[in-house]
Amino acid sequence: MHSGSSWPNAQWVSGQNNNFMQYGDGNSTYRPIVSLDVSAHEFGHGITQFTANLIPGTQESGALNEGFSDIWAACVEHWAAPNKQTWRIGEELFTTTYNCIRDLQNPKSTYTSEGQHPDTYKGSYWDNNGEAHTNSTVLSHWFFLLSQGGTGTNDKANLYNVTGIGIENAQLIAYRAESMYLNSSATYTDAMNTTIQSARELFGNCSPQAAATINAWYAVGLGVGFAPITTASITARKTSATGEPTSYEYTATPYLGATYRWYVSGMANNPQQTDLINVFDWYFPCKTTKSVYCTVSNYCNSATSNSIAKTGECTRLNSFIVSPNPATNTVTISTIQNTSIDQTAISTTFDDVRIYDQQGNVKKYQKNNKTRQTQIYTSDLISGVYTIEITDGTYKERQVLIIQK
Repeated sequence: MHSGSSWPNAQWVSGQNNNFMQYGDGNSTYRPIVSLDVSAHEFGHGITQFTANLIPGTQESGALNEGFSDIWAACVEHWAAPNKQTWRIGEELFTTTYNCIRDLQNPKSTYTSEGQHPDTYKGSYWDNNGEAHTNSTVLSHWFFLLSQGGTGTNDKANLYNVTGIGIENAQLIAYRAESMYLNSSATYTDAMNTTIQSARELFGNCSPQAAATINAWYAVGLGVGFAPITTASITARKTSATGEPTSYEYTATPYLGATYRWYVSGMANNPQQTDLINVFDWYFPCKTTKSVYCTVSNYCNSATSNSIAKTGECTRLNSFIVSPNPATNTVTISTIQNTSIDQTAISTTFDDVRIYDQQGNVKKYQKNNKTRQTQIYTSDLISGVYTIEITDGTYKERQVLIIQK
């Protein structure tokens, strides 16, 4: 219906008993507000009212409400008048230098009647007070990129590359999310999650359409880019210090949003870990060999890593005597006679003695011939903390030595 005089606007009006659209006849800047895309925009509010019923106003639901109306405006114009400028809203209305109300392809355009709009969630030109028309262009620009594709860097310095899937496929995704999943208080995060869900349901988890949906949201500053898992591998780094039980840190190929399940041979209740992490530590007892591998999976696919086998070193503390300790010029090393000692430790005689500094450098070495006791001169060692290691050729044991001068 026609509304007022010189009113440069159009509106969907919802009432308790009826719903209608009203159109202004423009002013010196605007021609009558009855262009095809503006009419479709107002019909879009009607669609929203009877589907997601997004609450108008300054919450993100209000921005989504306006964004979906611009999406439906573009879809109707593309279908009914493909020679028009699909991605500009209201391009036919102006008698002045403005070329549209909002530009879905280039929201930051300086030629729109509403001024510059954001193309990135909470980026440049985002209205922190929540003005719905201003903040709507994050959704509508997402739809443009999903339809047409694009590359660039957004306001969060994220490089993006979106392969367009065509407006026909994009509108199926948007409508499914709006009509089936979004509710009246939905946020931009809800819009991202439900459109991704809709794309997967319509086209498949690893489909080009699902990938484009994810990448288009990343382009406007939400979520992470599509990252299918292609390969998985792990590396191992020893984390135990001299004299400590053997342990390793395992690191897997990093994938954003992936789940890592770690497996260890000979341990019950595999997998040992299912958290969203890619680093793990394990303890290896003396002469015990374990193989570790992991599986990496996400919403799309999974891969199994290589397996790494490691054997625990045979290290025991305090199974031999160092005297005196602290020492100055000499130190005597004697094994402990104990028939109950673990068979993985040195129980009687030893062959070699090494003294390490705190950086792991060998400072003293002495060769023995299956003795139970030996003496080492330490007069050339400076004051500090060292480690004495004895070995019988198979096992080795360590103990702290303090030199005081």
